[in-house]
Amino acid sequence: MGKDNFKTTNKKLILVFITCMLVSYLIVSKSGYRNLYITILTISSLYLFIVTAKDFFKKSQINLGQKISHFGFSLLILCIILNGLFSTETITNIKVGEKYNFKDGTIYFEKLNNFKKENYISIVGTFSIQEKNNKEIYLKPELRIFDQPDMITSEADIKTTIFSDKFLVMNLVKGNDFYNIGYQTKPFMLWIWLSTTILALG
Repeated sequence: MGKDNFKTTNKKLILVFITCMLVSYLIVSKSGYRNLYITILTISSLYLFIVTAKDFFKKSQINLGQKISHFGFSLLILCIILNGLFSTETITNIKVGEKYNFKDGTIYFEKLNNFKKENYISIVGTFSIQEKNNKEIYLKPELRIFDQPDMITSEADIKTTIFSDKFLVMNLVKGNDFYNIGYQTKPFMLWIWLSTTILALG
């Protein structure tokens, strides 16, 4: 019986590993990477996540804290790798009223609003971002112009969802009406924070 159970367990682990290889190939192919090192990391992290998740949900609760920590660590590694694979960044100079087409959609610089604060002037840009899936989001990054000391700071606007964070930041381009903007998509940021919390709890 012991040998049969050992063989059955080994077969299941091999099947899981083959499945991880196929899924990792699809993930890496979709991301556009063609790097063996990235492929191996993705396979390893996915395999580690499945094995620790399986171990975590076993009926036996021996070493529960250790299981929680292992699960949190495997989730953290997997999310960091997926974040690195699928993160995108678009940087351009744009005027109010202009549209900029990038790989994943369109950025439209709708308007600027100025607000006088106690010790600085706030310049808030309104940007409409239309993605390829026809989903539209609005982001409002801010510039703060201080008098004492004389300085300008940039405040990014962030839209957080369960699967990704989207950032937009803008800066003045001296001598003209253009603004330099940087738009980033960072997937699984919420899951990275969640995994570190699980790890700490374990």
